[in-house]
Amino acid sequence: MPGRRPASCAVSRYTRATWFLATFGLVLLVAPVAAQEADTTASGAVAADSTAPAPPSGTTPAERKYFYAEVWTPRARTGEIHLHGGVFAPITANATSPTIGARIGLDLGSHVQLGIMGDWTYKSKNLLEPVDNGLPGFEPQIVLAKVDAHLVPAMVFLQVKLTDKFPLVPYGGVGAGYEWLILKATDYRTGQEAVATYANPAWQTYAGMGLRLSKGVRLDGELFYNGAMLGRDVSDQNGKLWRETVDVNGVGVRVGLNVVY
Repeated sequence: MPGRRPASCAVSRYTRATWFLATFGLVLLVAPVAAQEADTTASGAVAADSTAPAPPSGTTPAERKYFYAEVWTPRARTGEIHLHGGVFAPITANATSPTIGARIGLDLGSHVQLGIMGDWTYKSKNLLEPVDNGLPGFEPQIVLAKVDAHLVPAMVFLQVKLTDKFPLVPYGGVGAGYEWLILKATDYRTGQEAVATYANPAWQTYAGMGLRLSKGVRLDGELFYNGAMLGRDVSDQNGKLWRETVDVNGVGVRVGLNVVY
């Protein structure tokens, strides 16, 4: 005869099966959510640099998010580029020369820059002979000889900006480096040419005022002083060596644009 079991055993088996199915269904519902959260956390950790400093202990999740945002937010600016032009007048000469140049600075703080600067100053002078052509109001001349002068300083500079709170921005700086004066002479009467180069350490100082045109662009005007005594070694007919110098100390005015990068 078929065996029979008590009804209480059947109920017990039914209860256990029901709990098993309920537990299995709960696992099926919770596991995907947990896996998704784990993937999100892992991808966020991979996206961040492995060398990132750990947030302070005892911080809340919101504070930890704010901490990482501060660490990994890119810098708003690196430095400034200054493009300028103006005139330069040596103290020993009664003539001005056009000059152009640039400064590229790296921010050391909110008001201090360290960078490199360079300029080019050009002057040309001719030896002329008037020509009488008999035409009133016209005075043509013949160029007998010509001398071109190129003054090129290359320096490291340190600049300080006094404030950023107003539309007008006062600033000043000082630079030190090396400077070259290249002279090229041409005598058209004989066809001869000569080139002489004078060089020596030099320095500059400048001060100016900037007008803000936008958040990252400023219009600057400045006065500057160039200090240098450039020289070269020459020998006379007897072979004796002499030191030939040129005084290029002078003052100038520059106007330019200052751009944040």
